[in-house]
Amino acid sequence: MAVFDSLQKQAFRIVESIFGDAGVWSGEAITGLFREPTVKEREYLGDAYNPSMCMFEYYTDKWTGLKPLVDSGELVELTVKSVVYYVRSVHQKYDGKTFIAYLELKPTA
Repeated sequence: MAVFDSLQKQAFRIVESIFGDAGVWSGEAITGLFREPTVKEREYLGDAYNPSMCMFEYYTDKWTGLKPLVDSGELVELTVKSVVYYVRSVHQKYDGKTFIAYLELKPTA
């Protein structure tokens, strides 16, 4: 099992280095996979389309305190590409080592 875990982590790091974006939470910057809604999704989802909902996928050895903080109801901000988002929820993927933070664009004052 340790071999698979090592390969999984290595594969995630390679994908992050090619496609990743920097995210900053609580002063700590990491690279993760940022995803914004697309025009195709707007066409496909219709009324269910939410243009302000984004996702930031990251590996479990980073930001270990983010999920518990969000689960407790804290209002958490995450900055990606100089844009500030609220973290609405954090879900653990089936592999147990990858997390997806669901983001909503923070309204500007």
